[in-house]
Amino acid sequence: MPLHASFRLLGKTPLLIAALVCVLALPALVGRIHSNAGAIRAQENRKMATLPPLLLFRNSAQAFIRATEAWMNDSIGFRQQANALYRKFQQSSFHKAPQPNITLGLDGHVFLNSPDTSRPFLFFDALCIKQGDASPELFRHLDATMAAAGNLFQRQGAEVVFAIVPSPLTLYADKLPLNLPARYREACAAYPEKDHVLARLQRHGESTGRYRIFYPYELFASHKNEKYFWPKERFHWEGRSAYLFARHLLRTSKVANTVALHDPAVSAPVEDDLTGFFGYSRPVTAYVYSYAKQPSALLVEPWAKKLSEQQILTHFRTSRSLSDKTALMIANSFGGMLAPHLARGFRHFYRVDTNWLQRQKNQMAVFAALREHIQPDYVYFVFDDQNLESLPRWLDSLVQLQQKELQSSVRQESGHPAGP
Repeated sequence: MPLHASFRLLGKTPLLIAALVCVLALPALVGRIHSNAGAIRAQENRKMATLPPLLLFRNSAQAFIRATEAWMNDSIGFRQQANALYRKFQQSSFHKAPQPNITLGLDGHVFLNSPDTSRPFLFFDALCIKQGDASPELFRHLDATMAAAGNLFQRQGAEVVFAIVPSPLTLYADKLPLNLPARYREACAAYPEKDHVLARLQRHGESTGRYRIFYPYELFASHKNEKYFWPKERFHWEGRSAYLFARHLLRTSKVANTVALHDPAVSAPVEDDLTGFFGYSRPVTAYVYSYAKQPSALLVEPWAKKLSEQQILTHFRTSRSLSDKTALMIANSFGGMLAPHLARGFRHFYRVDTNWLQRQKNQMAVFAALREHIQPDYVYFVFDDQNLESLPRWLDSLVQLQQKELQSSVRQESGHPAGP
């Protein structure tokens, strides 16, 4: 009998083998068609492997095989889904955080320690340590920034308020886990009782009349245990916390004599803002207010259209507003959740996103255009307390504009022509 006859595949065996090969190849095929390299790149923040040239095979077959394997790992298969499944298993089984800059607290609370994994305790250091026992240099730097930035709009007749958002690191210090370094746990727990830098700035700004600070820490502390007040899975606020902040800010600003504090709301799913760190989306619930779903108005004026397209400037027009005034809010990412609530107080409400503004080369020109074209009755600087140390950097161009205008005013008063 010929040798090859003994290896003949009979009946349906060839079809079964072909079907098995197709099934085994399916993940690679689907993964290649729907490559997740972009998602992995965003998640792991690194350069992805590329398909090696055939010339490499001539020079070194082993190097070619290694490079091809790296490319396949990054470009083919269900790596992202497998990674998400692995992270879920680690968190549920071992209560292990997905990144060094994430802290898994008690009772399901999650804390973002830092936006930078190379400095995993940045916010703890900035808020609980540095601001709790603030140096004279930090106080002077923040005082000078607030005075200069506020003065620029005060000279136009605007009411200026620095509205600072209390954040979970100190509000929910009792939910910090024991595996967090003791110095951070103790400093965050002691923060409310300390004469921290914001308390000192509040008193100083009020006594000198140079600026006003709205920092409703006691208000937030009294509501923090309410269901969905600050969704415990999120870094940013949402729902009830932003709602109450806006309502009390409108009251203290005397925008309207009567401001309701009990608008109807329903609990509903909201965005998980830590998906990029966890590697998968988690269910998050918060209170949602129907009036806050109003879309922003279209900006068509030549000076504003480009800023709108770059996501720097947003405009809300409210027909049934609490006042007929115009307001400008200059804020970091926390302003995004606050804007629909605060906009209700004004006929026209403009929001400037400093996160997008930082990408502009000529930020001073942007602020000059805002002052010229908007001329607001109220100006709100809105930032979270854990990012307070970054305020001078974010508002540096505004401070420079104020100094430039002051120098120009002095030259004109002295009879010298204004410089360029």
